[in-house]
Amino acid sequence: MGRVAAKLARSGRYTHVHFHDPFMAFGYRLFRGIRFDQVRWGFTEHGYGSYTQAFHEDGAILGTDAFFLMRALERRITLKAHWVFSPTRSSLAQLQRDLGLYPQPAHCHVVPHAKPLMPKMDKRLAREALGWSQDKTYVLAVGRLVEIKNFPLIFRAFKALEQPHLSLVIMGEGDRDVLFDLARSLGFEDRLIMTSDLSMAAYYSAADLYISGSRSESFGLANLEAMTFGLPIISTLVGGVPDVLSSAAHWVPSDDVDAMAHALNKLIEDDDHRQALRTIALERAQAWPDSQAIAERYESIYQHAV
Repeated sequence: MGRVAAKLARSGRYTHVHFHDPFMAFGYRLFRGIRFDQVRWGFTEHGYGSYTQAFHEDGAILGTDAFFLMRALERRITLKAHWVFSPTRSSLAQLQRDLGLYPQPAHCHVVPHAKPLMPKMDKRLAREALGWSQDKTYVLAVGRLVEIKNFPLIFRAFKALEQPHLSLVIMGEGDRDVLFDLARSLGFEDRLIMTSDLSMAAYYSAADLYISGSRSESFGLANLEAMTFGLPIISTLVGGVPDVLSSAAHWVPSDDVDAMAHALNKLIEDDDHRQALRTIALERAQAWPDSQAIAERYESIYQHAV
């Protein structure tokens, strides 16, 4: 992809090139050619901390030598870039620690994801559209079906409550068989809905609660989406998620089934707590920068890249 970007930059005489990981940027530098040294370029670090670390935590099998080689290369590319973006202050601070960037380079910036533009629907109508019962409680989780998202934590907490009126909805792409097997072994497969439907606004509108059990997140776009819809949120206290949600979530430690089950039970039983989280979520979402503000932030950084 770096080679393709170099070819496009040359043929189109582009002045700026932005990448979505540092190793694409490395490929670009290899193939750009000396005559195009004046082109400004940079990248976004989407993981929590360094891309190498995030790649490893997301399931890539890296040997020790490969890991340290990649991290050293990533540090070099980060220092050569004209800009580096990270979605939260916490993730940028972790990047600094991972790569040993002291002091923090001035060309490293925090640029969050913009507030999502998804139309809110009437809850009753959304449930009718999805075929959901009006009388049940639906807990929504969103994310890729991969180990780092830690859906088994949610499953085991869900099982611990033993509430027949409670249904769990998982939205995400990936291998569902392992999770279906786990739900079957825990005895609640009849109360589990798994989908990769793109009608996300309907699901956020229809749900009663939102839950995240991730072991690591740099930002968590689904968390921002849930906050925008005013859903009461339960989340593991990891990565850059607190930068996004702040007091709009009921926090639990990572990998703590009992704490997750307790939080679920509290939000189901305590109307005042749910309403307080809804209010905070909507107020925080109201103040969140929109796509225009984020675009202007990008443009300003690009223009001043030296």
